[in-house]
Amino acid sequence: MTQMEIKVKRNGDTPLPKQATDQAAGYDIIATSDPKIVGEKLDSKFFLPDEPKVEWWKHVFYIEYETGLFIAPTDKNIHTLIYPRSSISSKTNMVLANSIGLVDYDYRGQILCRFRYIWQPFDLAWLSIKDHSNPDNPYLPMTLGNINPDRIYKKGDTIAQLVFSPTINVNFQFVDELDQTARGEGGHGSTDQTKVFSLHQGDGAKTLSDLYSEAGGVPIKKRYSDEMKERERIEGAPKKGTFMPPAGIHERTSK
Repeated sequence: MTQMEIKVKRNGDTPLPKQATDQAAGYDIIATSDPKIVGEKLDSKFFLPDEPKVEWWKHVFYIEYETGLFIAPTDKNIHTLIYPRSSISSKTNMVLANSIGLVDYDYRGQILCRFRYIWQPFDLAWLSIKDHSNPDNPYLPMTLGNINPDRIYKKGDTIAQLVFSPTINVNFQFVDELDQTARGEGGHGSTDQTKVFSLHQGDGAKTLSDLYSEAGGVPIKKRYSDEMKERERIEGAPKKGTFMPPAGIHERTSK
């Protein structure tokens, strides 16, 4: 495995990032601080003096953790990516706020990790609240959230992983036209669109069920009347006044 040197500034007892296995691409990093919740909390004036002070939030922008890490790759053509851990969806109600974090080579500040909290139905409450500092104030309906402490990272938890990647320097150039490709300007969802068929009149006209089957659909069972017509064509039309039993009955009585 290719190795490279990453300089890390000494910072108290902050541990170095480490791989979970010898072949792991990511290096786990740990939260060295308690979660810092940034948002707007319900003011205490909405609680009665003897009422338990529950942390109700009007909204939460993000939850931030310090890592105590200050790094400097020795290779100027390397940048650092911050990926979430694979267990984030099963152990927390959070996602990295910027999906994947990017640490440029020349950044020398502390690596911080910000997460967004995903509200669950049992985290939310529709309350009728009142500003008790003024008895004349009316009750106001409001939807509030309470963060589940068991579904966010705590100090000392492994919260993310660093992946080091080569930086490609490019030169942008204006041109009048771009080269043509089979896809062209097909955008979102263009590569998985179903085939489009047109109906043509005449003896070779196709039914909608034929077109559906050609497009990869589930085979459609023919209507009973169509099955009977096809049977008549194969076996010959019955004589006038002859009873033609349903296909299932006919098969049983013909043995």
